[in-house]
Amino acid sequence: MKKCILLFTALWLSVTYATALPNSPVMVQQDAVGTPPEFPGGKQAMEQFISENLQYPEAAKQAGISGSVMLQFNVHPDGSISDIAVFSHHKNTDNPDLIAEAKRVVGLFPKFQPATIDGQAVEANFIVPIRFKKGSGKGGFRSEMNAARSYTDEKGRAVVEPDFADNGAMGLRKFLFRYLVIDPHEKEYDQMAGATVVLELTIDKEGNTKDVDIESSTCKLLNDRAKTIGKSLPKWKPGTIDGKAEKMKRKLTLKFEGMRGNSGPMVVKK
Repeated sequence: MKKCILLFTALWLSVTYATALPNSPVMVQQDAVGTPPEFPGGKQAMEQFISENLQYPEAAKQAGISGSVMLQFNVHPDGSISDIAVFSHHKNTDNPDLIAEAKRVVGLFPKFQPATIDGQAVEANFIVPIRFKKGSGKGGFRSEMNAARSYTDEKGRAVVEPDFADNGAMGLRKFLFRYLVIDPHEKEYDQMAGATVVLELTIDKEGNTKDVDIESSTCKLLNDRAKTIGKSLPKWKPGTIDGKAEKMKRKLTLKFEGMRGNSGPMVVKK
């Protein structure tokens, strides 16, 4: 039986996608409406569920071991989940106790609102990152993929990375969703579907993307496509140092997937 599978990072929102990127080889079905899978009650409800159920393994806690675990799982059309596994393209902890605890908590998740394409429920792949932090006494919900970081640098300055101007990481995922789809008729489809490309962007003081470079890639065939996507991004909220806008570099992780079925050229898993 064929299964149509979409990949979502935690907390995608509903959105209508109507056009393709300029000069982009990515095929986009016109006027298709895609809604991602969602934890019942949304982001805050999922954060609360994880916070209330996640327990820091005692052995790891006593040994001062910390780290993060990014898990992926399938959300079926009826909202049930299965196939919980470590997402290999993330730098995960290798501590088996932390991994086992993260999997245990995700296994307790209630049924999701399933993903849909043009109103039809479809199977989707969902990613949720979980962090175990020293001294916290328990784990927590880790910041989302491609979320802007805020930190203090070696000079003691408050640094805030450039953020997507339209609703931050969630808006960025909405923008990228349909552009990371691989046409199943492409010759090297099997190599490209599931590949990850990490871009390094240079964002100027006005929020414009100036330079786009490849930092890493699991499929060189997608490098040009990834750079096209990076160059087509709309304005960012510029990064700041001590509250002042500055030119700054920022990483952007692109995860390519595909699909086929009645909804057109979109996913791909048999």
